[in-house]
Amino acid sequence: MEVHLDYYLVALMKFKTMQLSLLKEGSFIETESCSQIIIRGSGKLIIESQSNICISEGTKLDFENGQQNFLILGDYGICGASINFIEVVPPQYNISTYEDWTNKNYNIDHCLTVENGGELILNNTQLNMNTEEKIIVNAGAKLVVNNTILTNQNSCGITSWQGITVLGNSNLDQQVESNQGVLEITNGAIIEKAGIAVFVGDPEIPWGTQNGGIIKINGAIFRDNITDIAMPKYHNFVFNIPELITSNRSYIMNSQFITTDYPANMDIDLYAHI
Repeated sequence: MEVHLDYYLVALMKFKTMQLSLLKEGSFIETESCSQIIIRGSGKLIIESQSNICISEGTKLDFENGQQNFLILGDYGICGASINFIEVVPPQYNISTYEDWTNKNYNIDHCLTVENGGELILNNTQLNMNTEEKIIVNAGAKLVVNNTILTNQNSCGITSWQGITVLGNSNLDQQVESNQGVLEITNGAIIEKAGIAVFVGDPEIPWGTQNGGIIKINGAIFRDNITDIAMPKYHNFVFNIPELITSNRSYIMNSQFITTDYPANMDIDLYAHI
C-alpha cells in the first residue's frame, strides 16, 4: 500500500508493515504539538526532494526500526521552530551486534533493547527518553554508558521514564560474564528523572529467574530518580557449583546520588537511592 501526501497535518499517523507513505516533491507535513507518528515493521516514510517537514517539539516518533523506517531522496526543508527528525531518530532500536553511538543526541520513543550477543556503546551522547520507554539489556548483552546523559524528554507532560533493566540468569554464575546482562556506567555519566534508574532483574517478577545481571558503576551521577538502583536477591557462585557462594561481581563506587528541587516541583514522591 502506498499513500501520497501533498499536505498533511498530523495528530496521529500510523504506518503498518509494508505500508509506504510518500511525501512528494514540494509537499508539506506538519505535526501538532504532542502528536505521534508510529511506524511498525517495514513500514516506511519516503521523503522526496524539496519537501518541507515541520515536526513540533514533543512529537513522538515511534519508529520500530529506527532510521530504517524512513528514506530520504533529496534535500528537504525544515521549519525554523521544528526538530530535524532525521537527526533525533536512532539508527535502530534492537541492538544485536556491536554498535557505537558517539556524539549523538537521540529521542528514544520506542523500547531500546540490547540483545544477547549485542553491545551498545554510548559515548558523549544524550538519549532523551519518552515516559513510556526503557532500555533493556538482555542476558548475554552489554551496555556501556560513558560520559553520557540519559534523561527524559521533558515535554507533553512527561515526567519520569522507565530506566534501564539489566536481565540475567539466576541459575547461572557471574564468572562467565556472558551468562548475564552487563551494564557499565562511567566517567561522569548522568542517569536522571527515571522511575527506577537501574533495575537488575525483571521489575515485573523481581523474585524470578532473571536476576544476576552485572552492574559496574564508577564515577556516575544519579539525579532526581524515584529509585536510583534496585537489585533483587541473587547469590553468585563458583562455576556451576551453586553450593560454593562467592562475591557478586557488581560494584558501585565514586558515584553521586543527588536530589534537586525538580521532584518537588513536579509533585513526584521519591523512594530510595539504593
